[in-house]
Amino acid sequence: MDFYILQGPYRLGFGITGNYEIREKGYTGAWGGIAKFNYLFRGPPPHVKRLENIIKDMKTEWLDNDWTAEQLRDFVLQLIEERHLHIQQVR
Repeated sequence: MDFYILQGPYRLGFGITGNYEIREKGYTGAWGGIAKFNYLFRGPPPHVKRLENIIKDMKTEWLDNDWTAEQLRDFVLQLIEERHLHIQQVR
């Protein structure tokens, strides 16, 4: 399962998916072009779901303008290490 970070036209977002290529295409209607996830992480579904839930407990699915994709990536990497999640960055 994958966890993605997406810089939308107005805000930064994140989510999980079983097929990132189809999910990227799913954002096409949102801004007129196929999205490309800034960062992609992969791991066992329980670990990826746990990561998403941790972040959702702290934030919302679309983050405010104070966050950059790089800051969220760094935060995700920190959570992976601190929580011993079996997730790796693949893009």
